[in-house]
Amino acid sequence: MRIAADSFRALAAALVNCRGTGFTVVGAASARDSALVSASAELKVGRGFALRGTFDGQLGGATQVYSEMDSLSYTL
Repeated sequence: MRIAADSFRALAAALVNCRGTGFTVVGAASARDSALVSASAELKVGRGFALRGTFDGQLGGATQVYSEMDSLSYTL
């Protein structure tokens, strides 16, 4: 298997209030023809209750990544 050098990307990061905690994250680069999509909704139900949902996706010729997060919250 052969991997091209430009197929990976690196991101340098550090924690804000912790000195000397820098680290590098290396991952695969996104496809050039990919699109990032995101949608969210909130529905207030009854007194103080809310249902929330979020959908994120990365769509491309060879890539399809989806994530979803749902929550129910109550506010006094």
